[in-house]
Amino acid sequence: MVETTQKIEIPAQFDKYPRMRFMGNKYKLIPWLNSIFQKIEFQSVIDPFSGSGTVSYLFKTLGKSVKSSDFLNFPNVISKGLVENNYSIVSQELIDRILNTKSIHNGFAFNTYKDIFFSHEDLKFIDTFWTIINSSEDDYEVSLAKTALIRSCAKKQPRGVFTVASSDKYDDGRRDLMLTLKEHFNEQCEVVNNAIFHSEEVCTSQKSDVFNHEDLESDLVYLDPPYIPKENDNCYMKRYHFLEGVSCNWRGQEIMETSKVRKIKKPYTAFSYKRTAVQTFDNLFQKFRNSKIALSYSSNSIPSLNILVDLLSKYKSNVEVFQVDYTYSFGNHENAKINEAKEFLILGQ
Repeated sequence: MVETTQKIEIPAQFDKYPRMRFMGNKYKLIPWLNSIFQKIEFQSVIDPFSGSGTVSYLFKTLGKSVKSSDFLNFPNVISKGLVENNYSIVSQELIDRILNTKSIHNGFAFNTYKDIFFSHEDLKFIDTFWTIINSSEDDYEVSLAKTALIRSCAKKQPRGVFTVASSDKYDDGRRDLMLTLKEHFNEQCEVVNNAIFHSEEVCTSQKSDVFNHEDLESDLVYLDPPYIPKENDNCYMKRYHFLEGVSCNWRGQEIMETSKVRKIKKPYTAFSYKRTAVQTFDNLFQKFRNSKIALSYSSNSIPSLNILVDLLSKYKSNVEVFQVDYTYSFGNHENAKINEAKEFLILGQ
């Protein structure tokens, strides 16, 4: 067990990454992770559980070739806009068209989520956004504008999760809750535009289940899958179904009409069930056995650290475990859940 204390300077560009509230987000752990990554010899990396895109973006700032993916759509939209994209920004012309076009009525978001999430005007703005956005012929500009909208919805929603309908319960006067989605979007376009930079290395993004990955050539694979927590659950769709829907205008999504918040039916993942999790990790390590493997893990998760080390040791002769103390706090209200845990990076070479 290695306790890392040395912090290695992170590229200044990383400070421009638009931080996002997201379950399992590694943003606060980036200095620690970076200090370990700097000890590994690699130029190409696969990040198949990209989530908010934080670690993929770090790899890009380090000059690595990054293949970023996730089985949900909105993380792919984010990484396509912020990681794969080298040059495109959301133009002022497109911003003005989105902000100044007359709101449409009876659109999908309005009809489905009125009196559940956001104000009527906010929902009309989402519907209006989708009448304009595909007029751009630049796919990266489109992805970046969608990223700005996703971030706007996450910032506007109390606690950033969509498990319960919006209400005044969490309205504590914070600026994010006071701004309209239009105002958020205008600000977030500037934020995401500021994060764009050119890399000499090719970076890609795709929506894909990890086991459907076909391009396996990579020096390193960074894995941060959805572990089974010892308390609560790990369902990303339950928390972020609205972000998933808004990222694709709910096209191809099955909405659960009996759900009070109109959730999207969650896709199956074998990582979420105790009866299948261990074998799934074994399959995961076997799939990427020809690359170095770095696995993020928290002590409040299932399977246990020992089980994961034993599984990885089947495919890697040298397995190291790095650890750091970490406090998770999910929520910004007085009853926010705070969990003290140890964060691990299990490295197999």
